[in-house]
Amino acid sequence: MGNIVRWDSQNGSKTPHWGYFMQGLAITTILASAVDRMSGRLQTPSILSISWIQKASSVGEAFLPIFNSHFQLADVYGNVFSVLRQWQDGVCRWLYESFPAVMKHLPGPHNKIFSLFDTILDFISQEVKRHKKDLDRNYPRDYSDTFLIEMEKHKESDLGFTETNLALCSLDLFLAGTETTSTTLQWALVYLIKYPDVQEKVQAEINRVIGQTRLPTMADRPNLPYTDAVIHEIQRMGNIVPLNGFRMAAKDTTLGGYFIPKGTSIMPTLTSVLFDKNEWETPDTFNPGHFLDAEGKFVKREALLAFSAGKRVCLGEGLAKMELFLFLVGLLQKFYFSAPDGVELSTEGVTGTTRVPHPFKLADVYGNVFCIRLGRHKTVFVSGWKMVKEAIVTQADNFVDRPYSPMVNRIYSGNSAGLFFSNGKVWRRQRRFAMAMLRTFGLAKNSMEQSICEESRHLQEAMEKEEGEPFDPMPLLNNAVANIICQIVFGKRFDYSDHNFQSMLKNLIEMAYLEGSMWALLYDAFPALMRHLPGPHNGIFCNSKSLEASIRREIERHKLDLDPSNPRDYIDTFLIEEKHNRRSEQGFEEGNLVLCCLDLFLAGSETTSKTLQWGLIYLIKNPHIQDKVQAEIDRVIGQTRLPTMADRPNLPYTDAVIHEIQRMGNIVPLNGFRMAAKDTTLGGYFIPKGTSVMPNLTSVLFDKTEWETPDTFNPGHFLDAKGRFVRRDAFLPFSAGKRACLGEGLARMELFLFFVSLFQKFCFSTLDGVELSTEGIIGATRTPYPFKIYAKAR
Repeated sequence: MGNIVRWDSQNGSKTPHWGYFMQGLAITTILASAVDRMSGRLQTPSILSISWIQKASSVGEAFLPIFNSHFQLADVYGNVFSVLRQWQDGVCRWLYESFPAVMKHLPGPHNKIFSLFDTILDFISQEVKRHKKDLDRNYPRDYSDTFLIEMEKHKESDLGFTETNLALCSLDLFLAGTETTSTTLQWALVYLIKYPDVQEKVQAEINRVIGQTRLPTMADRPNLPYTDAVIHEIQRMGNIVPLNGFRMAAKDTTLGGYFIPKGTSIMPTLTSVLFDKNEWETPDTFNPGHFLDAEGKFVKREALLAFSAGKRVCLGEGLAKMELFLFLVGLLQKFYFSAPDGVELSTEGVTGTTRVPHPFKLADVYGNVFCIRLGRHKTVFVSGWKMVKEAIVTQADNFVDRPYSPMVNRIYSGNSAGLFFSNGKVWRRQRRFAMAMLRTFGLAKNSMEQSICEESRHLQEAMEKEEGEPFDPMPLLNNAVANIICQIVFGKRFDYSDHNFQSMLKNLIEMAYLEGSMWALLYDAFPALMRHLPGPHNGIFCNSKSLEASIRREIERHKLDLDPSNPRDYIDTFLIEEKHNRRSEQGFEEGNLVLCCLDLFLAGSETTSKTLQWGLIYLIKNPHIQDKVQAEIDRVIGQTRLPTMADRPNLPYTDAVIHEIQRMGNIVPLNGFRMAAKDTTLGGYFIPKGTSVMPNLTSVLFDKTEWETPDTFNPGHFLDAKGRFVRRDAFLPFSAGKRACLGEGLARMELFLFFVSLFQKFCFSTLDGVELSTEGIIGATRTPYPFKIYAKAR
């Protein structure tokens, strides 16, 4: 937001409107020359924005209209706004808003904002003093001059003309006038790089109308309808401000037939407008045609509320539109933009006050071993196949233990640490015992394969009951997968309508989500505070208590008819082992049995069910792959019998598809914290004893040095030139090393038998016009957004 002021040569008058226009041209020129001087070197768009503006400011032609001067933006802009964004977008803000009486007395990042405001106010006060010294009431130069003049007129009024309010208004103008426009331009680069045909069409129109010999002007806009449509579609899809800020009901009223009492907070959801399927022909697709008529002329759409609407509409809308047009046209007139080879830009956003394009992975910036602070503790993140392998395989003994976690300690109290959060001798003994039981009651018995096939029949029958209507597959898949672990742990399956079974699944799903949420991180960072505060984090403990109660009832049932010579399941075998090891410290006590069962359910149902859900999504999105899988199944198995594990070697393409679903589904993005058992090194970096280490499995599954097309769903990753299945070292959905998933063999069996039986029986599709999302909800596992499908019998 700049205002260049010049003397008109004819009458000597100042023309600030012309200045706004020329400032756009000046910065466009400088932006172009700045990129040109970079000689094609790769830059992050957000960094470029700052560096470009710095260069523009240093020329002395582009000014900030608030103070009519330029500053060292790295010092002022960078520091002030980065902290303000962290405050606006961070958890501490919401904690402060919810619990101000508590938070004002606690240390933490929220205190930085208040000290920063003193710095901002001092900074602006210095500017105000400078303005006062040479204020010319006949020729105000900028916003500050005009405000000071108005302030003199309204000294005794309550209209807000005070120096303090001048500082706050200036701050608001900075925040609103830079963040949204800059972020929109970043989204523009993302979408135009993802859609090179659109970029080329825009550039062809610019060349035809403007050419290469002059800069664009606002007078060109009516003659660039396709370019204008693209800019508007970028604003719609970029969805910069998903929520429009809280409003408050000034009086009792009604809205949509609902009574709204005076004082109620109202939040308009702009996302719902920009993607309203009743207003947009293809709401989830980048389509400039939304803003063009049949003749290619630009048309306005009422549902484009990128700047909000009504009395609280963005006051700088006109300026923002001018900036977007002149910046983008100026850049596309000069350059063709592309991403590095093999990099697929993401249209997922990081949502805070504004929704910004997802940054490059931290590993791309800081390397495959870097340290960040989570709460009070530093954590080393390990990324990339080679470094993750070094940490969890090569140095398995150094990084096998789990670090202390207040949240885990509250759930897994005393000597009861379950299977996944225990350490040392207890962990080793319990892991060996659990793996032996899985072999005994799972993999080593043909009965388990038969049980999965039988459960597949129940699943198919449940889908057939939908009678061709769209349905949510998640509950049915959860039921089927959970019943397999129920048979191993409890020795029985449940009917899908069983109330206790459904209650247990509900608690499992909620617990898995909350354990991977920000609330779990907050609890681990501030346990003394969070244990006394209300909030979603308490659901973790409520859910775990409910699940423990269900498991204890099953344990009591087992005790009634326990036959030591003929154990039926995991609980029977554990109870027998408990009698033999009462005084040992190997974890064989009833409290630990409850938590081990809880761990088996969390790991044995959540991950497999989510993988099958991703399988439906990817094969519906890629119907040619679904057809090819079904053709292979028909050729090898036919329609008259259920699949068996013996069919797997004869279904290489189907096997490759299942593996690619696991890779792209990326069910467990982070592998759980590890702890350095002693001083060691990793990637050349010193890692002190006790340091928390987090292996980043996402970075392995999408490692561009290991996968030919890492960001594309491609079953060919697991096939050789002759179509035979091949294993890949960097395929780590079950982790690796000593903490690898102990139920990997069972999970592979379930995935294969459930997947093949479903696609043997049904063709899956979704509702017309609906594009299933491959974005996920991150909790302890990565979950698809809710979706509905059709299951048509083949």
